[in-house]
Amino acid sequence: MVSNRSLVLLQEPTGMPQVGKDIDYRTSDIDIESAPSNGLILKTVAIAIDPTLRNTMRLSNPKPYAPLYKKGEAMWGYGLSEVVVSGNAGWKKGDILMTPLTKMSTYWRLEEGELNGPSKAGYKKIDPLPDLNVTTYLGALGMPGMTAYMSIKDIIGDFKPNSKLFVTSGAGFVGSLVCQIAKQAGVKVIASAGSEDKVAFLREKLGVDKAFNYKTADIDAELASFGGEEGIDYLYDNVGGKQLNSFLAHSAVHGVVVVCGAISAYNASKDQPAEVISNFPMAVLGRQLTVRGFIVASLYPRWEDSFWKEMPKMVQDGKLKSQEDVRVGMDALAGSFEDLLTGKHQGKLIVLVDEEQKGRWIQRNPDGFA
Repeated sequence: MVSNRSLVLLQEPTGMPQVGKDIDYRTSDIDIESAPSNGLILKTVAIAIDPTLRNTMRLSNPKPYAPLYKKGEAMWGYGLSEVVVSGNAGWKKGDILMTPLTKMSTYWRLEEGELNGPSKAGYKKIDPLPDLNVTTYLGALGMPGMTAYMSIKDIIGDFKPNSKLFVTSGAGFVGSLVCQIAKQAGVKVIASAGSEDKVAFLREKLGVDKAFNYKTADIDAELASFGGEEGIDYLYDNVGGKQLNSFLAHSAVHGVVVVCGAISAYNASKDQPAEVISNFPMAVLGRQLTVRGFIVASLYPRWEDSFWKEMPKMVQDGKLKSQEDVRVGMDALAGSFEDLLTGKHQGKLIVLVDEEQKGRWIQRNPDGFA
């Protein structure tokens, strides 16, 4: 038996998750010598800190779209783990497992019923390319990359010639990939961000046509100027709230809204409710808009093969760049949620849990724009 440290959920947070009150570390013993029958013992390598993890803390949600955390148990996220001991013929020691159910623990066990059960499609073996950091598989080649690529393919399809796109939170990881994919397709892009540094990043690194700070700019004026008389064809929305309201007033007829997230509402509560989308029904009706949300896992069957054929080459060739904010060590996990939800990060926020082998997993600058 060895000591095993985990980040656990203590209770459903009200507002921003607080370390020591809502989430905290716990230590227990785990057997890492013998694997479960047809199962695995794994060592967590790295975990992506995604906005959607805030939703898995909403224990009172009667109709969650994904499994919720359980009080007192290890939290999980989209991550990578290395097989320590295998009891399954399809896996061997040293294999790398990618799954959205990676435990926020030093070690964890994957039982036969999980590995070979209904969720087995969520467990993927990857063979990391030698010239890429393993964390790339949590960024451009992980769930954020799949989110950007698959949602565009499935909801928008091919961009119309001379079309215009508004990306909220364009400097966020998914947003930055969407901006690059759209620019390569010849689309004119306007994007928002929450600081002047991020606005500069959008202009100078991503090459968007226009960028603004949503905290200080007149959003309506920015979108009206960019859209002109015909309006803006597409919205890729990661934020919701005021920015979505503004787009609805400046959208083109037959416009398309891709609803990827609503980060402005993730910490909403009775005392601080989310902003009402006041003109939504009439705008959708009058402008004949297509509005569609998605869960990226539901897009895998149609687009996973295409993703793995196209995206790794784009990343290797430098056509698709990404910026990762890699924090090192288990201690970095708890505080990363507040940093994510308050924008105190630059690029994809990832925690490298296996700090002992940092040199093995991180071999190049995680900032692809440096």
